[in-house]
Amino acid sequence: MNAADEVAVDLFLKGKIGFLDIPKVVRKAMESHSTKRSPSLDEIYQVDAETRQKTAEYAARS
Repeated sequence: MNAADEVAVDLFLKGKIGFLDIPKVVRKAMESHSTKRSPSLDEIYQVDAETRQKTAEYAARS
């Protein structure tokens, strides 16, 4: 969730999405995410990177 929020806020600050689009973009990223119990550190980094990429893609479609 933090990764999606960071990307959405950055896009807002750059004028690429509106303020009210931030929660919509974060929600969309969270809906596509599945949880895993006790992930490894490598898995956490991988999910973070994937989430950042997907969030940017969702925002571009908004």
